[in-house]
Amino acid sequence: MPLENVDSPSHEIAKAHTAFALADLERNTWTSEVDGNRIRVIGDDFGGPEATIEQFVIECSHHHSAPYRSSFSNGFTEWEACSPLTRYFSLMNWLLETYSEERRYSSRVTLFYRCCFAVGYDIGFFNRPGAPSSQLGKCRADLFNELTAMLKREAQKRSFINEQERSGQSRKKTLQDLLDYEEALFAAHFHMTVIEMELGYQDQYKQSVTTNEATGHFELFLKRRHGSPWEGLKGHIYKLGAGKQKGVYFRLLAFFDTSRTGMDHAIGTDMGMYWSVITGQKGWADNFNLRKHANGVELLMGIGLINHSDVGPREHLQATIRNMCGMGQYVQRSLPRYGAACPSSGRPLVGGRDRFSLGQRNGLNPSVRDTNSNRREPI
Repeated sequence: MPLENVDSPSHEIAKAHTAFALADLERNTWTSEVDGNRIRVIGDDFGGPEATIEQFVIECSHHHSAPYRSSFSNGFTEWEACSPLTRYFSLMNWLLETYSEERRYSSRVTLFYRCCFAVGYDIGFFNRPGAPSSQLGKCRADLFNELTAMLKREAQKRSFINEQERSGQSRKKTLQDLLDYEEALFAAHFHMTVIEMELGYQDQYKQSVTTNEATGHFELFLKRRHGSPWEGLKGHIYKLGAGKQKGVYFRLLAFFDTSRTGMDHAIGTDMGMYWSVITGQKGWADNFNLRKHANGVELLMGIGLINHSDVGPREHLQATIRNMCGMGQYVQRSLPRYGAACPSSGRPLVGGRDRFSLGQRNGLNPSVRDTNSNRREPI
């Protein structure tokens, strides 16, 4: 039933928003596609929680389709004048067909959640003070209800349900593998120094750096060589991310033996400087371990020196791993050396002849390599 006015949100909209989007509200990156080597990002990273349907459509139109670009590029007035209902649903249908049929590495599930986000956010937008007129609000209300119906029809399709189940199973399996990996590392080494970082590119370069270039830099960064900061490394977990604010970046957890000299934040600083060298001074590094020591207070963040028996820090570390396994990042599927939909894990490449992986003897996940293994294979 259509809304009578914007002050009376549709129960159907609330239902759809709750059922399909609420569980993922904390996810902060929604990657729409990889066009060649350039990443297109729309959704929660675009506009933040105040993003509206019209902004969402305008952003889509800028990236995807020339006919829509002329209709929406001038913003709200132009968008209203060009029959928003017809054009919006045409664009949504086009997006659904494009992502599900032509973009194998894109996710129909992600697009569906993103549509639900747009619905939920826009309810708040049109109910706030200074919202558009009631007549325009009625038009948007009708749009919301029809969009909800379309989303519900899409969600009932067997293909969507199957993909949603596969996506959930894949994330669950990856998360369990990584938690087992973390447990095995601490069982083998008892206490380690944990470094958490984000590695990306400076503002003037972030929009021009391609995924191939970024992953090439990251592979060089992980290789053990003279002058690299990897002495004492026991393992690491990383995730390729993309956002409108950050561009392409990597989230990294590195586990070092406690024999490594220096404070944990100093190790992170060394790693950040090395990343800058690898990227030709284009890179930036966010050293989370510096935050732990902010204002002279040591915060409980699951990083720094952690023992196997430290319940609190271990729980925070595992929460970080769970966050890294959140849905929304599907860009890895387009990269042959980063085949998983969730974070990858591994160790720096080490030269020498092949030997039996110590990871298998120590109970580590055999799908990821131990630092001390000399087997040379893709990351």
